[in-house]
Formats: sequence, C-alpha cells, structure tokens
Amino acid sequence: MRKNFVLLLLITFLFCGCQKKTTPAEIAGAKKAIVEMLDKSHQAFIDKKLDNISVLLADSGLFCGTDPSELWNKKALCDEYAKGFADTAVKIQKPKLEKREILVQKDGNSAIVLEQLKGLWFCPNVSLRNVYYVVKEKDNWKISFSSVSLIPYNKDIPLINKAVEQQK
Repeated sequence: MRKNFVLLLLITFLFCGCQKKTTPAEIAGAKKAIVEMLDKSHQAFIDKKLDNISVLLADSGLFCGTDPSELWNKKALCDEYAKGFADTAVKIQKPKLEKREILVQKDGNSAIVLEQLKGLWFCPNVSLRNVYYVVKEKDNWKISFSSVSLIPYNKDIPLINKAVEQQK
C-alpha cells in the first residue's frame, strides 16, 4: 500500500510540474488581444456591421440580454442584431467605458471580462454591465458567453421598484 501511495504521489508531482505555466508577458499579451477584440466588437456594433460582430462570437456560445426572456445562441443573437440594425431611427453612439477588468485564466486560453458602460441609447441614465467568458480558438479570441445587465445604484432601486409597481 505504501509503495502505491509513493508512486501515486510521484506521478502527481510529475504531472503538476510538467504543466505549462503562463508567463506574465503571455498574460499581458492575452489581455491586449482581448481588449482589441472587444473594441472591434463595440465598433462593429456602433457601425451596425453584423458580419464583423458574428466572427467574434463562438459558434456554441450562450448570450444573455437584459430581459429574462433574452437567451440566445449565436444565430438567434445575430438575428436580433439584424432586426435592430435595420431600424434607421436608432442611432447608436459610442458609450463611455467606465470600467474594464480582465481575468486571464492560468492556461492563457480563456478569460473572464467585466465591462461597465454608461450613456447607451436605450438606458442613458443607468449603467450597463457586460460579463463575458472569452476563449482562444486557434489564434483568435471569441466571445463564448455574455451576460448583459442594467446596474442601477442601490439608492435608485426604490425609485425603480416604485415605477415598475405603478406600471402594473
């Protein structure tokens, strides 16, 4: 039994020691590439360029909007964007990026991204938070998961609750 335990312990140490470690420079490079990908995505949205957005989305992704009913795969999300882009009355302006945090995973092939934006055409007075899970596919970063939510200040929640109650 003791021999088996020692052998198992040795194999564990070898396995852990042989895993590739992502260097700080590789992490910094990944963050830079992710920022570039997200900036391209935002610009494509402003320019209403659906093809430029589509290539940045993972084929098997899950994308969540602000409404509880808004759960889309890539095709359904692109269909929603196409409908919105067809509305010429909607003028999309560049929102203010208030915060962006990127947490690259140890393997260097995926990351969690948080963005907070303000000044969007559909909610100019409430910040929006995008949470992404991005993955590296070959040499390109793609959005595999996104969740969009409105993030009012806590002090504003009673006002929102009152307004919603009045609408019922």
